[in-house]
Amino acid sequence: MHIVKCLLVVWMGARIELKLDERARPRVWRRRNRTCLSHAIARVLVGWAHEKCCVDDGRILSSVASRWRAVRKRCYIRWIVARSGRGETTTRTRRGARLFRTSRAFVKMITPRARRPTQFLCLATLALISNMTHAAEPLRVLPPSAGTPNPAVLLVPGCSGFVARNGINHYEERASELQAAGYFVVFVDYLSRRHLTDCAGGRDVSHAEVAADILEAAAWTKGQVGVSSDKIFVIGWSYGGGGVLAALNAMPPGPPTIAKAVAYYPDCRRAMPWSSTSVSVLMLMGAMDEVAFPALCDRAMKGAPPNSLHSIFYPNARHGFDMRGLPERAEFGRLGYNAEAARASWMAVLDFLR
Repeated sequence: MHIVKCLLVVWMGARIELKLDERARPRVWRRRNRTCLSHAIARVLVGWAHEKCCVDDGRILSSVASRWRAVRKRCYIRWIVARSGRGETTTRTRRGARLFRTSRAFVKMITPRARRPTQFLCLATLALISNMTHAAEPLRVLPPSAGTPNPAVLLVPGCSGFVARNGINHYEERASELQAAGYFVVFVDYLSRRHLTDCAGGRDVSHAEVAADILEAAAWTKGQVGVSSDKIFVIGWSYGGGGVLAALNAMPPGPPTIAKAVAYYPDCRRAMPWSSTSVSVLMLMGAMDEVAFPALCDRAMKGAPPNSLHSIFYPNARHGFDMRGLPERAEFGRLGYNAEAARASWMAVLDFLR
C-alpha cells in the first residue's frame, strides 16, 4: 500500500509538471516534454524498484525525491536544447556555447527515441509488481515453544513505536511474558513500514491506517502454522490503542477478525463504537491521564454492544502508568509510572486473554 501511494505521488507530480510546462512553453515543446517526462518517470520507478529490493532503510524516499529532481532538471535542459535548435545559439557567449554542447551531449545519453519511454515504463511496471512481493517487510513474531495451535496476540505500540525508555523496552518485556505463557506474539510496527520515527500526533499516520495494518496483520496471522485462527487477540497502547478501537469499527461483517482486544489508555479522539457482538474489549485507563483524556472515550464506551466492554480506571494513574521506563510522578507531570496500577492492569490483561 505504501508503494502504491508513493507511485501516485510521483505520477501526480509528473502530471503537474506537464501541465505547467504546456501552459508556459511553446506548442512545439509539448510533445518533446511529454516524451522526456515519461522517460524520467520510468527512470525514477526502475531505480526505486531496484533500491527497494536491495536496500531497506529510511533513505529510500529521499533518494527517490533527489532522483526525481535530477530528471526534472534534465527535462528543462532538453527544453533549452529544443529552443536552441532554431538558431538561437548564434549570439551565445562562449560560456553559453559550452553549456549548450554539454547539455546536448547529456540529453543524447538520457533521452532515446520516442519508443523507448514506453518500453521503459513497461519494464518499471514489471519491476514494481515483483517488488511488491520481495520488498514487503515481514512481521516480526515470537512463536511459543509448544507445537500445538496457540492463540496469537498482536502488539500495537504508542506514538513512539517499539522503543526503549531509559534503557527499558516495555514492549519486549510484555512480548517475552506472553511468549512464555504460550502465545504467538506479533509486532504490528505501523511506524517502521512508513519510515517514521513517531506518529507526530496523528499527522503522519492516521488511526484508520493503523487499523488497516492491524487487520492486515490479523489476517496474516490466521494463516500461520501453529496459530488458532479463532483466537486472534490484540493489545494496543495510547495511539496504538486508538488504532485498535478503529480496527474494531472497521472489521468486515461475519466472523470477527479479532476475538479479544485490550486498549491501554487509548487515544479516543476519533473513536467510534463497534458493532460486532462477538468481540470482547478491555479498556484500561488512568484517572489522572492528561494526554489521552478518558472522557473522550465515552462515545465509544456508551455505544458499544452490551456485555462486550469491560473498563477499569486506576486512581492516581497517569498516561503510561504501566511503562516501567518512565519515572514515578505522583503529583506533577503528564507521564508517569505507577507500579501498583501496572501490576494490577497486567494481571487483568492475562486473566482477560485466558
